[in-house]
Amino acid sequence: RLSPGLLEWADWPEQAVRPEYITNAAAPDAIADMSGSVARVDVYAGEPIRREKLAPAGGGYLSAVLDKGKRAVSVSVAAESASGGFILPDDHVDVVLTRASNLGQDSQTILDNVGVLAINARLGQSGASGMPAADTGDGTGNVFTGQAIATLELDITQAQVIINAATIGKLSLVLRPSA
Repeated sequence: RLSPGLLEWADWPEQAVRPEYITNAAAPDAIADMSGSVARVDVYAGEPIRREKLAPAGGGYLSAVLDKGKRAVSVSVAAESASGGFILPDDHVDVVLTRASNLGQDSQTILDNVGVLAINARLGQSGASGMPAADTGDGTGNVFTGQAIATLELDITQAQVIINAATIGKLSLVLRPSA
């Protein structure tokens, strides 16, 4: 959440000012007006702010970062079924359902290329969104062990698919490359 102490006006080269930037000339009360707003994406010190990067005050963080038409759906996953626990918020995954069949086990991809919003209470990238970086220096800082709750960003049809699938078998998350 933004507060007046986190914001300041800064000189910017006039030829580099874009119409979508919030400026003192166009909105002199913007610092007070933005107070309580939620940054939908990381905003770095000295970076110009655009309204598209902000969600209005009054909502929660997760609802602020959801894209229009999307839903946040949480599913329980074990580290061994989630790329060894290396899946982090902002990663993209495929969701695989494994269930018993007449031939033993059957696995099928039920959703592909869905965004991960959170793992347990970790939102955003390591160190972002008010969560401390979990790096312990031993190479295990960005993993989870045991059970975790993965919150995925889905459309309404995908939400129904995953909720139904969770009742009939085991869900696994397959990490996709960032490229």
